Amino acid sequence: MLALIPLLIFGVSSGCYYDKQNELYPEGQCDTTGILFSKYIQPIIQSNCAIPNCHVSPNPPSGGDLSQYNGVKVIALDGRLLGSITHNAGYSPMPQSAAKLSDCTIGKFKIWVAAGALNN
Repeated sequence: MLALIPLLIFGVSSGCYYDKQNELYPEGQCDTTGILFSKYIQPIIQSNCAIPNCHVSPNPPSGGDLSQYNGVKVIALDGRLLGSITHNAGYSPMPQSAAKLSDCTIGKFKIWVAAGALNN
């Protein structure tokens, strides 16, 4: 009978634990599933790149006109897009005169480019 008491205490204590909800379900997780140009990439480009005095016609800088998919695709596939938004050496850091995009946002761009920079 005395031998059962330690087993009972161990069984009860190991069966109870306290998890913190924010550790189990962290807020703001980066969802990188189903990355679409129209849903994720284009809105970021339009709000950070294809703005007046930046990457829009009639006289866009060397980065090209990013107001349309074809312009974005060109710089995505030649490596300039990721080089610029990740602030890699040899590329102009973008967005210019603004904070670097979040790691989550950059991750979405990487996934989209790796999938072929599709117009989806």
